Amino acid sequence: MEKVLKFVFYVLLAIFGGFVGLKTAYSLAYINPIISENIRAFVGIGILLGFILAPTCVKLFLLFVDYVVKFLSKLTLQELVLSSIGLIFGLIIALLINFVLRFIPFEEIPIFGKYIYSFLTVVIAIFWCYLGVLLTTKFSFIQGFSQLFGAKETSFLASNYKILDTSAIIDGRILDLCKTGFIEGILAVPEFVLDELQKIADSEDILRRTKGRRALELLNRIKKEVGFEVIKKNYPDYEVDAKLINLTEELKGALVTLDYNLAKIAQIQGVKVLSINDLALSLKPIILPGEDLTVKPVKEGKEHNQAVAYLEDGTMIVVEGGKKHIGENITAEVTSIIQTTAGKMIFAKPKG
Repeated sequence: MEKVLKFVFYVLLAIFGGFVGLKTAYSLAYINPIISENIRAFVGIGILLGFILAPTCVKLFLLFVDYVVKFLSKLTLQELVLSSIGLIFGLIIALLINFVLRFIPFEEIPIFGKYIYSFLTVVIAIFWCYLGVLLTTKFSFIQGFSQLFGAKETSFLASNYKILDTSAIIDGRILDLCKTGFIEGILAVPEFVLDELQKIADSEDILRRTKGRRALELLNRIKKEVGFEVIKKNYPDYEVDAKLINLTEELKGALVTLDYNLAKIAQIQGVKVLSINDLALSLKPIILPGEDLTVKPVKEGKEHNQAVAYLEDGTMIVVEGGKKHIGENITAEVTSIIQTTAGKMIFAKPKG
């Protein structure tokens, strides 16, 4: 493709150079009639200059195309649509202004008068197109306009992307959550998260390798049973956590995670977070002091004569005087509850 493009540029620039040489020769012929006898020489020089400039023009064109492609790849679908709308509005305003400029007699201005209108036309078009794109994307003009009339948020700008991080995939509960219907919208897995999972699955540590492989198997199940979208977007200069926050912010979606620190940093930056840990804690049954629980102590506690039991949701219960009941189902009365960063810890004593 690049060879074809170079060939087209060589031909077009050669033709253009020959045309410029011909026009130049005709223009100079009025000054010096001898030049009219050497028109072919001017055309030849123009063609030669076209060939000489062709490689540079091809490089500049390819750099420009590469820049445009990279710029567009960073835009979300919403930003791309908004940019197009802004561009159209900018062109309409520029056309209206240029229509008015036609009534101004620029031709009467000496020397450069006939070029002023063309110059202003180009400048006005570029300015208003840029301003239109800027208003509709950077300043969220449409969203602000809707809020002016009482709408909290336009559905057009709202995103249903739920971006999964590594911890949410490794945890494994996300598949069950999706099946229940509590997670709405489009599940999305960034490509850099897939790369991180692959590194974990290839780890020399047996535990990490097992977790990584189990996570990849879970992703295959999610793909078949629920479906998800792979986001091929990267931020080479950022750490994985910063990449996730930036991507979620750009997509205007929500970050699904179990990472406590990542969730807090994301919330500080105004990014919506769906914490599976918070959801699990909110679904735990409310237990009050004085209530009776049926528990089964499974091991000794840290203090003398203590035993440790667990509820079905994993909540730890410290049974005072329960050491002799290890392995038995007993009724225990709740004496106190302590909330820790890891969850609730319940203290109880055998009933009677």
